[in-house]
Amino acid sequence: VMDMPILDTRNKNGNLMGKFVADLVLNILSFVSEQEYQNIHERQRQGIEAAKAAKDAGKTLIGVGEMGIGNSTTGACVICALTGADAADVCGRGGGLDDEGLRLKKKVVDEAVAKYAPEGRAASDPIGTAADLSGFDILGMAGTYIGAALYRIPVVVDGFISISAAILSEAIAPGTKND
Repeated sequence: VMDMPILDTRNKNGNLMGKFVADLVLNILSFVSEQEYQNIHERQRQGIEAAKAAKDAGKTLIGVGEMGIGNSTTGACVICALTGADAADVCGRGGGLDDEGLRLKKKVVDEAVAKYAPEGRAASDPIGTAADLSGFDILGMAGTYIGAALYRIPVVVDGFISISAAILSEAIAPGTKND
């Protein structure tokens, strides 16, 4: 099991792979610092290393999933930026948003994608785009998918945020979905 927390929860019982990088709880419409970009690259590297560790341990399948608490908005941003889909088609109620909450979520996704993924940026800089629109969880999962492709281990994708990370991994390393 690989834990990629966005808050410092530390591995208290020692049964999880990975390590804490830094707290990352940001306003999606705010500036991402250089340090946060460096931390994001560290999280991607950890995802790739997790796939290598699985391979070295003789594992023949990797499952990628998430808790999905408050991150379906960032997942929607990544999907919209990388696919050109409309927020209205991608956003759902997540953990139970009412009509007003869903309207606001779609508005935030539209604003964030317009700000951080102007025409052509997502294709030319998928990592930077995703760094601005999401966080350690999605970029770490994308690293795991890339590592799984590199080490030829099939992956089971479970959940909306995991799907956004799979789309991101293909944008970062074309062919990942087929390898």
